[in-house]
Amino acid sequence: MRIMLVGGRYQAHFLTKSLVAKRHEVMIVNEDLDWCKFLTNAHDVVCVCGDGTKPFILDDAGAADMDAVVALTGKDAENLVICEIAKKLFKVDRTLAIVNDPKNLMVFTRLGVDKCISATEMMSDVIESETVFDEVKSYLPLENGRVVCLDVQLSARSLICGRALRDAELPAGCIVACLLRGDSDELVIPNGDTVLEAGDKVIVMSTQAAAEQVAEMVHGKR
Repeated sequence: MRIMLVGGRYQAHFLTKSLVAKRHEVMIVNEDLDWCKFLTNAHDVVCVCGDGTKPFILDDAGAADMDAVVALTGKDAENLVICEIAKKLFKVDRTLAIVNDPKNLMVFTRLGVDKCISATEMMSDVIESETVFDEVKSYLPLENGRVVCLDVQLSARSLICGRALRDAELPAGCIVACLLRGDSDELVIPNGDTVLEAGDKVIVMSTQAAAEQVAEMVHGKR
C-alpha cells in the first residue's frame, strides 16, 4: 500500500519503521525540517517539508496516488482538515486520524474520517479493565467504542457460572460468541443449553453499557 503520514513526531517515526518493515510505500509530510531529515535518514523514505493542512503541500507529496492518509498532528482541527482534504479533494480511499480529545470522535466519524484513534480513550479502557476486573483478560473497543469485545475467564464466584446460557440473565446488548474449555482450550460455539463452567474462557461481544454489566457479573457482583 501507498501510505502518507502527515505530522507527528515519534508516532510518525515508529509507524514508518513498522510500515516499511511490512513493505508498504511510505510518504511523509511534516513541518519540521530537521525531523524530515531524521526520518529520511532513518528509514530511507521521501519526506515533504510543509504544512499538511495546505492542499498544495499534499498535492506536491502525491496525495492523489495514496491508498491511505494518516493524520498524526497534535491538533484535532488540523487532523480533521487533513483528512477532509485527502478524502474530498484527492479522493483518497482511506483516511485515519489521531483524535486527541475523545469528545471529538463523533465529529470525525460524522464528517467521514474512516478510522479514528483516541489514545486517551484506549488507555482509559485498558486501565479500567486491568485494575477493576482481574477476570477481564482482554478489552477491545471497536467502532469508536460503540462495540466492545471482552475476553473473560469464569471463576466459581462468577454469577453466571453453573448456569445454562439461556438462564444466565445476561444484559440486553450482548452475546456470547464462543468459549474455550479445559486444558486443551476446546472451542465451543454455545447455544441456550450450554452450561457455563468455572475456568471457561468466554468471548463476549456487546455494547459499552452491557460490557460493564457483564464484567460485574463475571467478577461476582450485580
